Amino acid sequence: MKVGLASAVAGLLAVGAAVGLTWPDNSLGVYLQARQNHARTVHALEARIARESDPLARAFYRAWLAEERGDLAGAIAGFEAVRQGAAVERPLHLHATLRLGQSLGRSGDPAREIETYRSLMDRHPGASRLGQIFFHLRRDERSPALYLLEEALAQDARDGSLGQYRQTARETRDGLHEPAARPDHRP
Repeated sequence: MKVGLASAVAGLLAVGAAVGLTWPDNSLGVYLQARQNHARTVHALEARIARESDPLARAFYRAWLAEERGDLAGAIAGFEAVRQGAAVERPLHLHATLRLGQSLGRSGDPAREIETYRSLMDRHPGASRLGQIFFHLRRDERSPALYLLEEALAQDARDGSLGQYRQTARETRDGLHEPAARPDHRP
């Protein structure tokens, strides 16, 4: 009896030590961290809605909150309304369009998602291409993503269209050029 109890205690201590040593890189730690991050995002969106004086911006944050809470239909309707109500030259129009694309993708409508990103091409070619690039990467379609990355970076060299996303585009392209890591590969 004492040996069994000692063995059980030693096992629990070993599991506790393993969790402690690998925290937060273990699946439980990752899960808990993701939940904490999600809760912080929801709280920040609620606070932003409460203090936002612009009705259109408030609608944008409400749609985003709906998306975070899993109400994709509400998020899609909200982002579409904001996109229609915001002047095309306003950053809010761009942000609503990008979030709309993400919500459409999460709701299982890839055709509307990619078309939403493409609709930005005339006024926001950098953002349009980045939306399309990440669409293809989520679907594990490396060739179209790499093609769009090269195209986006070439245009950016001419007109600066990637703006603040230039470094992200470069790092993504460099990551796609690296050979895929194989877990069973040994030097």
